[in-house]
Amino acid sequence: ALLDAALQRVLHQILQCAPGALAATKTLLAQARHAPPASLVGNAAAVSSRSAQSEEGQEGLAAFLGKREPQWAPQ
Repeated sequence: ALLDAALQRVLHQILQCAPGALAATKTLLAQARHAPPASLVGNAAAVSSRSAQSEEGQEGLAAFLGKREPQWAPQ
């Protein structure tokens, strides 16, 4: 029961995150396994910038400023 409750909490937290941003983060983490961190900084900054400027990023910002859940978050 405790494990199930902990799993549900973690899954809920994951589902609150923007799906595109999660995918981009997974890609960056996969790259980080095989490259020195300093070589990834420029790409990480570009990915972050694109994410923030995307439709998903704009929705996330609007949700934050509007003190509401983003459209992708389960109700």
